[in-house]
Amino acid sequence: MSHLGSGQGSKAPLKTFALLDQFLTVLGSTKTSFWPLVESTGAIVRTYGESAHIFTMTDGGAGGFIPVAHVGLVQSYHFDETDSMHGAGEDHADFSFAGGTDAAFSVGAWVNRDVAGAEQAILAKYDVAGSLREWKLQLDISNKIYLELFDESLDDTVTSTGDTALTLNTWQFVVATYGGEGGNPGKSGMTMPLYLDGAAESETIADGGGNVYEDMENTGTPVMLGAADDTAAPTIEMDGRIALPFICGKKLTAADVATLHGIGKTLLGLA
Repeated sequence: MSHLGSGQGSKAPLKTFALLDQFLTVLGSTKTSFWPLVESTGAIVRTYGESAHIFTMTDGGAGGFIPVAHVGLVQSYHFDETDSMHGAGEDHADFSFAGGTDAAFSVGAWVNRDVAGAEQAILAKYDVAGSLREWKLQLDISNKIYLELFDESLDDTVTSTGDTALTLNTWQFVVATYGGEGGNPGKSGMTMPLYLDGAAESETIADGGGNVYEDMENTGTPVMLGAADDTAAPTIEMDGRIALPFICGKKLTAADVATLHGIGKTLLGLA
């Protein structure tokens, strides 16, 4: 699928909002939240489209998020784990895909990581200390894509890990999807495809050990950008830049992800 802006000459202006609308169309209308980070202040960022969700950008240091405007007029924000930098969201039904049975969802963002060797969250609704765990998308200690789903009542988890390590100081598009099948019990029958730069990963799906996972639960923990929540104190924070983060209530197809990748490359000036 082609998109507006693809194949344009270098002097042709980008139709930013038409591209953002195309991005939203691919994500669908079910529980969709898309933060293009058009704000240049680094204080509060809002969703684009009909949903109305914000991240309050919190910086424990003095450097700030240093928003950078890309050619499509969207911004990327820089996160530094040593300064406890993160986006604090809210607990909302749009971010939970649970409640008796699991529901399909996808989560992703463009990232440009500058430090590796530790777990770093991209988007998460996951609080360890408060025992309010649902899901988290992160990069693991090997710098690979990692999606975790947690069943709090049964204290068990199912994870999907990619097979490709990301490259430091390089913009890359990370997407994790889930079919919403639920455990049967454990990982049996669950689909959790991962994508890097628009291409499918050879993911490894694993059970946390109990092999009793049934479904996530709708907890009271807030969604976080660039960190997970540990009873209001952030943990596994990001080191590097994030752009175009999103959450949606559908399992994106390979074609969907490829289209989003192309739109993102255009907006970030990578095409």
